Amino acid sequence: MPNRVLQKHTQETARHRLLHRRLLVAFGGLLLTLGLAASGYVVLGGQGEDMPKRITLGLWNALNAITTSGDFTDLTTSQKVWTGFSLILGGASLAYGMSSLTSIFVSASLWEAREQKKIMHKISGLSGHLIVCGYGRTGAAIAKLQSGPHTECVVIDRDPDAASAAAAAGFFAIVGDAAHDSTLRQASIESASTLVVSMGAHPEKIAVALMARGMNKSIFIASTSSTDAGQEWLGVAGCDLVLHPPDLIAREVARELDARKSARG
Repeated sequence: MPNRVLQKHTQETARHRLLHRRLLVAFGGLLLTLGLAASGYVVLGGQGEDMPKRITLGLWNALNAITTSGDFTDLTTSQKVWTGFSLILGGASLAYGMSSLTSIFVSASLWEAREQKKIMHKISGLSGHLIVCGYGRTGAAIAKLQSGPHTECVVIDRDPDAASAAAAAGFFAIVGDAAHDSTLRQASIESASTLVVSMGAHPEKIAVALMARGMNKSIFIASTSSTDAGQEWLGVAGCDLVLHPPDLIAREVARELDARKSARG
């Protein structure tokens, strides 16, 4: 199954922008048609009638023409011809509005495929970016701390919910398995500067490190490990930095305790 790519979260998605644009165009077209039709009825109205009445009748006939209600006042020959023109113009405006809405809501899958292609194009153009494999607590914290205005972050996670959370946090996200070389290539591993592996068991982490090092000789690879053996093999696999969370916690606690002792002494 192909990997799914999620766009970085923005205040308004491209789909919403297009929907708003098309609705505005359709609504504007209807208003323009109404104004044009009413103006025609006013110009072609009875010359003996006062202007307010001609405007009122013109709007009434224009509304009936556009909505095809057919409840017209007495029309002259020229007004009947204008009615036919207004019916065609109003029908075209309504058809455009309905087709726009239908195409947006019915072709959701086509839209998603189009968006996927656009996002993949953006990711393929990244350089010097950070790739985080696994968007758990550790991965999320690293992505937040290390990414910035000049460093884009691509998150890879098998869990769609985790990937969605990464996208909502402002990162590119790929729903896929980082232990597959195709997924790493999708994240543009060849041009990335840093890879952080904080997912899966040691065999998966080792596989990710080996593939990443093979595809990008200069990339800096960091990984977490819960065992001493894991630390050793991850180093052999090409990791530049292997961290053992329990040791980090112990060192931080010891540092805090020493600081308190020094303060009391």
